[in-house]
Amino acid sequence: MSEYQYVAFRAVDAPVSGDDLEFMHEQSSRADITPYEFTNEYHYGDFGGDAEEMLRRGYDVHVHYASFGIRKIMIRLPHGLPHPEAADQYLVNESLALTPDDSGPGLILSIDPFFEPGDLEEYLALPGLLDDLEALRQEIVDGDLRPLYLAALAVGADDEDCPDPPLPAGMKELSEAQLTLAAFFGIDDAMLSVVGAESLPLPRRPGMQQACADWVRRQPAKQKDAWLCQLVESTDQSVRQSILQQYWQSESPPSWPTTIVDRNLDQILQATYAVQEDRAAALEQKQQDEWRRRLATIAANPMPLIRQAQKLIDSKRSSEYAEAARLLCDVRDALAGTDRAGLAISEARRLKEKYPHRRAMIATLRQHGLLPR
Repeated sequence: MSEYQYVAFRAVDAPVSGDDLEFMHEQSSRADITPYEFTNEYHYGDFGGDAEEMLRRGYDVHVHYASFGIRKIMIRLPHGLPHPEAADQYLVNESLALTPDDSGPGLILSIDPFFEPGDLEEYLALPGLLDDLEALRQEIVDGDLRPLYLAALAVGADDEDCPDPPLPAGMKELSEAQLTLAAFFGIDDAMLSVVGAESLPLPRRPGMQQACADWVRRQPAKQKDAWLCQLVESTDQSVRQSILQQYWQSESPPSWPTTIVDRNLDQILQATYAVQEDRAAALEQKQQDEWRRRLATIAANPMPLIRQAQKLIDSKRSSEYAEAARLLCDVRDALAGTDRAGLAISEARRLKEKYPHRRAMIATLRQHGLLPR
């Protein structure tokens, strides 16, 4: 299997410019680089750039995907988090980290679970991934703990004894960006249903919005005028982030509700396997029931399928022979044990006699057991 790597960055708050943009060009000679995005695909070789420094110098989200197991996401949080102590509870091992800047409140969130080649199915939605990461970043900035919990599930696969971190409310109602994050890291719907079963309902969060609005109203008019001018003049998100940081520093914004569940990852995995087995059994039962109903319908009146098979054969297209044979097999199975059990075989013989020179047709009927070899 050929090797494939996809490396991408995006600027969200503001475009990269000046010396920082020059630095981005120094990280790769083959990438498509703009003030807003950096994208490269590799079929041989590796990305040798400094991803952390690229985030500190202007880009805000980063994804690295490789067909041999790499699935890494990095998110720049220049103003930190509203509740850093809450976020720390999800850093279950070194594969999930919040790296602080040398000075100031800035952080870089890194999600880098270990996967062996072949552990996960190929991820086909890479072109739209940065859009969802942009939305995910804003959710994290707003204090939503669900992305961090999903990240902890992803990196915790290496340590089945790892305790389950606090379970955020709203795990039954994940956003599109969160569902994308789960899919990227191979967290399937069965596992989401297991963890969601113990989760509190999604908070509507009027409390945080109201608290922030009350805080803004209490600010001096001169300060609010300055913010308004900045918002009008700016085309990026940095002004909003700066205002939010000041709000976090002066107030205690409502935290995202969580539940403590006494379990570890191995227990989550075992419950997930049980859900998968139950769903597989239910699907198999459904398919069997549908098959029995189909056979009963055919047994009551097999002639429509016989005529359909005849029409397919008469089309003289060899591509239709297999479908005609399958229809006759359905008739054979539906009438097994009845006084018309030989109807499908008789029809196959009739077709052979009618078209003795159609070798492909005869071979197909033999392959399906409708004619003797």
